[in-house]
Amino acid sequence: MEINNNKINSKSKKEILIDNNEIKFEQEKEEKIIKTEKEDKIKIKIENNIGSLANKIQSGISQGYKDKINEVIKNKKIQNDKGEYYIGEVYNNIPNGKGIVYYKNGNIKYEGEFINGKEEGNCKIN
Repeated sequence: MEINNNKINSKSKKEILIDNNEIKFEQEKEEKIIKTEKEDKIKIKIENNIGSLANKIQSGISQGYKDKINEVIKNKKIQNDKGEYYIGEVYNNIPNGKGIVYYKNGNIKYEGEFINGKEEGNCKIN
C-alpha cells in the first residue's frame, strides 16, 4: 500500500496553521485582558485622586485653597457703581487695611484705614 506523503504533509501544515492561529488568538485575548486590567487600575487611581481632592476642598482642609480665599492682597483696585474706586489692601475682596478711595475724576476722596469695607481709624478726608 502506498502512502501519499503530500496529503499527510498538507494536512499537517493545515493543523499546524490552525494551532498557531489558536495560540495567537489566545495570546491576543490575554493581552487585551491585561491591558483592560491596567486601564481599570489607572481609572480607579484617577477617580480616587479626584474624590480626595474634592473632599479636601469641600471640607476646607486644603490649606492652599484656604490661603487663596483668606489672602490679603495689596494694591487691588475695586470700583463701585458711582465710578469711584478704591486702591489698597483687600481681604476676601473687601477693603481691609490701608487704602485710598478716589472720585470718578481721580481726585482723592478718602485716604486711610478700612475695616470690613468701612472707613475707620486714621484718615485724611478731602
